[in-house]
Amino acid sequence: MATAVHVNHLVMSLAMLLMVWRPVGQVGTWVQVIIFSVFGVLMLAGLPSVHGWVERVGVFTHLVLNAAMVWMLLAMPLLMGHAMDMSSDEHAAHHGGGSMDSMPMQMTPAPAWATTVNWVAVSLSFVVAVWWLVRILRERGHRVHAACHLLMAAGMALMLALM
Repeated sequence: MATAVHVNHLVMSLAMLLMVWRPVGQVGTWVQVIIFSVFGVLMLAGLPSVHGWVERVGVFTHLVLNAAMVWMLLAMPLLMGHAMDMSSDEHAAHHGGGSMDSMPMQMTPAPAWATTVNWVAVSLSFVVAVWWLVRILRERGHRVHAACHLLMAAGMALMLALM
């Protein structure tokens, strides 16, 4: 279980960095969706073997972040909006012509349901970040593990909010 969680963190961190710098296309997106879904299923399957409620909540926080990552991958095109070329022949014919240079580009708004689901994902990621912050404040000794989880959850909330 611990190995799956650690590998999941590594892959998710790399995927989020890649997401910021370079588009991966549809194939890359679907590969990531499958990878994070498989990690989620592995963690869910391992949940009964985890002892103690604190550790179980920790695994659940990973499940939440994996679901948020899958949501982010699938919803990014929908939430980021698509430019609608107002100078297209169809638009120009409908509105009486006009120069292609004088027509602006407009962004299509995201559907309300997608925005709502996204803010739920932001909120859940924020709650996960708070959970790990509390763990940092309560733990004695080595806190790097909880700090990494806090940064991951906060990064997820921030990236989703920016979308």
